[in-house]
Amino acid sequence: MKKINTILILFAIMTLCSSQVLSARHNNNHRHRGNVKVGVYYDFGFRPYHGYWNYDPYYNYYKNYYYDTQYQKKKAIAALDEIKLLEQIKADSAAAEIELFKIRVVKTRFYKQYFTDRIPESTAEITVQNNSDKEIAKLFFHGKIVTHISGNVLIDDYFAYDLQEPLDQGETQTYNIPLNSFGGWAKVQAPDLAVFSVDVNGFMSTDAEVFAPAWTVEDQKKLDQLKSKYVK
Repeated sequence: MKKINTILILFAIMTLCSSQVLSARHNNNHRHRGNVKVGVYYDFGFRPYHGYWNYDPYYNYYKNYYYDTQYQKKKAIAALDEIKLLEQIKADSAAAEIELFKIRVVKTRFYKQYFTDRIPESTAEITVQNNSDKEIAKLFFHGKIVTHISGNVLIDDYFAYDLQEPLDQGETQTYNIPLNSFGGWAKVQAPDLAVFSVDVNGFMSTDAEVFAPAWTVEDQKKLDQLKSKYVK
């Protein structure tokens, strides 16, 4: 009888100890699992498994996937902003081209002014007619000189001119523009029969509003690429 009682007592003690150990493991397991964020591990590749810390072989995959996803989202947002900017530039350039069609170059002449105390001054004589509804304060030109017989381009460059008085609506004026401060105009030697052509590629109104097309073929290609990739 004493042996049976002893066995029962030992069995009860073992059962009690086992239940306490299992309860501790269960609580420890849940405590560790509560620190793990769903889908991403911040514990250097280790995660709880049955109450113990074990290496997770998918840690780097989850981490890289998470950061790559965030990077792609930011990249898409930046691309959409760039698309909006390019479309605005395209619209502004189209509006500027419409206004530029109203500015007409009537006559051009290229010549040298010679002085005794300094180097000759390359000068462009340009007659401009303003058919727009803007008062012009500054003109931007694209000029080219080509030889008459061979067609060789002697110079192809840009220059600008601040008007002493605004060019009013419907007005036509002739300007003698010194060119030595612009690129290679000071060095060009144009023969008498050379062709001097000038285009107005922009102007600034008296309200400081600039009309100058800035849209290029490269911009259009970039816009098409961004739209094909990020605009569904």
